[in-house]
Amino acid sequence: MRFTAALLISALLSTAASASAQTTTLPACEPPNKSGIFLPKKGATLSSSAPFQLYYCSAQYFRSHTTAIDVLLSTNASALSSGALLASGLTATPVEGSSYLYNITIPSYATPRGKVYIGIFERFSGYYNAGYNYSTVAVTVK
Repeated sequence: MRFTAALLISALLSTAASASAQTTTLPACEPPNKSGIFLPKKGATLSSSAPFQLYYCSAQYFRSHTTAIDVLLSTNASALSSGALLASGLTATPVEGSSYLYNITIPSYATPRGKVYIGIFERFSGYYNAGYNYSTVAVTVK
């Protein structure tokens, strides 16, 4: 029994260490210079059966801030149309920061397959007015 508990604790610690090692290799968000979609990488192959890691850095700084982002799967990079909404209303992680790190799953009913675009639709509050930005990265969905 003691051996099993020690083995379980050891496995949990190694899993936590590997997860934190994975996130420490991500670039720091430094708006407006280091911003955009860092994960998934351009050309990555994603599956509807497994979640993928999304890492987005907002370009908002000084007297503007992002209120939330939506994650989309689209066949059109310039209009983010003709696709599926994967997640909506995501907030920064940590809440006060500019980075968004989430595990996103492509539902099996999402129709676009093959070469598609992961899109981020970002809503922000500006110094004098509100606005939006969008970013895309080309991926392949199987």
